[in-house]
Amino acid sequence: MFKREWILPEQGYEAALKALEGELAPYRTEGYFTAPDGAPLYYERVYREENRKAILLLHGFTEFIGKYTEMIGCFFRDGYDVYIFEQRGHGRSARAVENAQLVHVDAFSSYVRDTAAFVRRVIAPENYEALDLFSHSMGGAVAALYLAGDGCPVRRAVLSAPMIAPRSGKAPRPLVLWHLRRQGKKEGFSAPCSHAGHFNPNASFAHSSDNSPARFAQNLRVRCEDERFQTSSGSIGWTLEAIRVQSEILKKAKNIRCPVLLLRGTEDRVVRRGAQNRFLKRVKNAALYELPGAKHGLFTASCGELNAYYTAIFMFLDEGSGR
Repeated sequence: MFKREWILPEQGYEAALKALEGELAPYRTEGYFTAPDGAPLYYERVYREENRKAILLLHGFTEFIGKYTEMIGCFFRDGYDVYIFEQRGHGRSARAVENAQLVHVDAFSSYVRDTAAFVRRVIAPENYEALDLFSHSMGGAVAALYLAGDGCPVRRAVLSAPMIAPRSGKAPRPLVLWHLRRQGKKEGFSAPCSHAGHFNPNASFAHSSDNSPARFAQNLRVRCEDERFQTSSGSIGWTLEAIRVQSEILKKAKNIRCPVLLLRGTEDRVVRRGAQNRFLKRVKNAALYELPGAKHGLFTASCGELNAYYTAIFMFLDEGSGR
């Protein structure tokens, strides 16, 4: 059962986060697992011997594990063992390009295979009674494809602001795809996309996707201190896949068998609501929860928004445990 006091206060956030890190430290382990193509991917788990349920967190585009400490604390305090890995091209995991600010993949299917391998090799051997899944943004796209696969062991899945389709401007989707393929053939698909930006150590909270100044400042501080966390944009190939994969997600959505909760903010300007709506109609057992005034960064929102966000998530997960 979620407790509001698990949300860290806006005032004194950095000190509260450090205290939480200290609380989790005795239960935290880290390591690398080998992806199906041989790539080393960094992961962490927060583990207690007596816990009989686990949750896998799939992070979003340009994110890293440290951004999820507060969330990890919430799940762990509720009796979950928590597993999270940095997806390829992010943080301390293998990269396809030398530029640490750029993410490149040939296909999103690589993310899905990585997820399946992580569950099979790292989580499954622990023989949990239940495995739930949380995903955010790009992680939501990966989750949607993974959940639709044969033999998926997930009991319940939370998709937070899922990137079923990213916003790509006013140009028609076919024209954007045509332009990206043309640009990729000319410059190479691992080259930066034409609109790719760079890490900005002076980024403005006002122009961010967050509603919590303290959480925004903390994550920016961590990124400034370690270039591995300064990933900021996608390659031509990544961008092409992010737009293309919408069709695959919607086609396979009918194969998702577990209950799904999709959360989104009314002020999200990063992903397309229409694509999310079509996804919800295709999933057999799906629910929608909207947070008024929230932006894309749902778990970096204000404390009041976070209370509503986590309450909805834990109520949904608790339904699966019979609480």
